[in-house]
Amino acid sequence: MSDEKTILNLVVTRDGVPLEDQAEGIRQFKEACLFAAERAKQERIISAQLASLEFLPAKLLTGPHGSFHLNYNDGHAVQYQTAAEYFASFPDQDLGWISAEERDKAISSNSVWTVQWYPKNPISHYVVRGSTAAAVLAAALKEQAKEAQNGRDTQ
Repeated sequence: MSDEKTILNLVVTRDGVPLEDQAEGIRQFKEACLFAAERAKQERIISAQLASLEFLPAKLLTGPHGSFHLNYNDGHAVQYQTAAEYFASFPDQDLGWISAEERDKAISSNSVWTVQWYPKNPISHYVVRGSTAAAVLAAALKEQAKEAQNGRDTQ
């Protein structure tokens, strides 16, 4: 029996490459192709997300003097504080949270994302805070759509 196994291991193709090595080479090639395809897919997704992000201010701004700001940890980090310390020290900044759960999540993870925009001019503005960029951007778009549907237009 052991002689048969030895013989099988010595079987070669016409080019002199053992079948087991060929199989491993094919497996590695397939793995490399799948990796390259997945990477290309991720790059397409990132590219699409960036393209949509570039158009986001246009969706939120309605006037020629509007502005849009997306910030990460801009309040507490520059004060050398945790998010919890910052919002306890500056209660007037503790506003605009998507929900109480989002506030708790952002403060506990010390990860605060803020979108602030002035739709028409630098006088009146909106603030949305949350624990992720995706959450605050979605909430900002939802808020702007709600305002547009209600016919409100900030001055």
